[in-house]
Amino acid sequence: MWTVSDVRRLALSGLDGALTRILVEPIDQSRTTALATIEHLHQALDLCELRSPRLQHTEDDSGWTVVADALKRGLQTRVGLEDMLTLPDGTRVESNADLVTFALHNDLTV
Repeated sequence: MWTVSDVRRLALSGLDGALTRILVEPIDQSRTTALATIEHLHQALDLCELRSPRLQHTEDDSGWTVVADALKRGLQTRVGLEDMLTLPDGTRVESNADLVTFALHNDLTV
């Protein structure tokens, strides 16, 4: 889901029960804007009573902020080189394992 309109279209489709998960993914947004978009998307999903599991993620600068928010919400998330190339402090990583290890062993707070 990129927009609230996407959520509405999904609700009208009747597919919710057949989904493995709903991807909540603000694209090309600053950290602050991404968090606001995420809040609106989750509100719309709840209002439409869409109950499929949610996976929340994004890429680049807002990636770690969105991952931290997903963890705070108890949602599935993901990290990988296709999404981000650095740790939150800007340190460049060498592998997906570096990203996953960091995510598992550090306090990610929004």
